[in-house]
Amino acid sequence: MKTLKKLIAYCWFFFAMPALIAQSVLQQGEWAQVQVSESGVYKITYEDVVAMGFAHPTSIQIFGNGTGELPLVNTEQLPATLHEIAIAPSFAQGTPFSAGDYVLFYADVPRNWQFNESSQIIDYQTNSYSDKNYYFIRINSGVEPLRIQQKPESSDIVSKTITMSDDVQVYEKDDVNLQQTGKLWLEFINEKNISFSLPNLVNTESVTMKTQVAARHTTTANFAITVNGQQRNDIVVRKNTDS
Repeated sequence: MKTLKKLIAYCWFFFAMPALIAQSVLQQGEWAQVQVSESGVYKITYEDVVAMGFAHPTSIQIFGNGTGELPLVNTEQLPATLHEIAIAPSFAQGTPFSAGDYVLFYADVPRNWQFNESSQIIDYQTNSYSDKNYYFIRINSGVEPLRIQQKPESSDIVSKTITMSDDVQVYEKDDVNLQQTGKLWLEFINEKNISFSLPNLVNTESVTMKTQVAARHTTTANFAITVNGQQRNDIVVRKNTDS
C-alpha cells in the first residue's frame, strides 16, 4: 500500500472554467489536494481526512485527470474539468463516511511506458516538468462516490496459458542541462554502475537495452557499456554532437 507524501487542505476551492462547462464539480463540497510520487494503490482513512482540517466529513470522492506531460500543440483537446475516479470504499453504499472507514484508489505518476509500433519495443516517457502527480478529494458533497464495480467470474473455457511476460526497468537521473535550455537533462558521470533486479529472467529470450548519452569534448568522447562484466557497446560522441 502506498503512502500519500503530502496533504494540503483547501476549503472553498475556486477554479476558473471555460464557458463550455455549465457547472464545475469544484462548486460543491470542500476540497483537498494530495500529491503522489509513485504509481500504485493508495489508502485514505477517515482519520486522514480529519487531519486535513475537516471536522465532520460524511462523504468522500476522488478526482483527477490522468497523467503525462501536456501537449505542445495547442489544438490538442484537453480535459475541461476534473473527472471522478472510481474508488473501493470500506463502507457500504448508502452509508456515510465515518470513523474507522477508508477508501482505496489507484494513482499514476507522470512517467509512463508506451509500446512503440515502429521499433517494436516499450519506450519510457517522462514528464519534463514534474515527477509528481496530484489528485483532488471532495468532502461533504452529499453525492454517492463512484465505486469500482466487481465483474462476475468468467465461464469461458481457457484457450491460452501465458508463461512469460515482458518486464521494463529504467534508470534516469536529471541533474545537468548542458545547454541551459530545452528539455534534455542528464546525469554527470565518469564511471557508473547500475544494478537491476530481474527475478525469474528467461535466459533463452533476448534483452533490449536502450541508452542515451551526451558529451562535450574537443575531439571525441567514448562511452563503454558493459553488462555483467562483458562489454556490449562502445558509443563514440563526435565533437559538438550528442548521441
